[in-house]
Amino acid sequence: ATVASAYARLGVRDQHLWDAITPHVLNSHLSALPPVTVSTLLHSIASLSIVDPQHSLTDFLFTAALLSPTPDFDPQSVANLAWAAAVLDIQDPPTLKWLLTMLEGAAG
Repeated sequence: ATVASAYARLGVRDQHLWDAITPHVLNSHLSALPPVTVSTLLHSIASLSIVDPQHSLTDFLFTAALLSPTPDFDPQSVANLAWAAAVLDIQDPPTLKWLLTMLEGAAG
């Protein structure tokens, strides 16, 4: 996630990097991905307009977010997830409902 974030900050869109990252992430257990990693990866994907043709990586990461305990998400991670969902045009009702709940909680 750190490398992906650095590439995103620099605006370096390297599809080969994402092609290498994707199988490693998809082979991870959903609960093994900390919320900050999930939000950082999704924010980086959205920032760089990374191609995920079958949406396998983005779907996997949003599923990991939904399955994570909600107290583990800090407000910045929630904001990053919401922004990424908007940019990636996520329209999955359970994901959007979860994001709304998280945003309401982050707003206090």
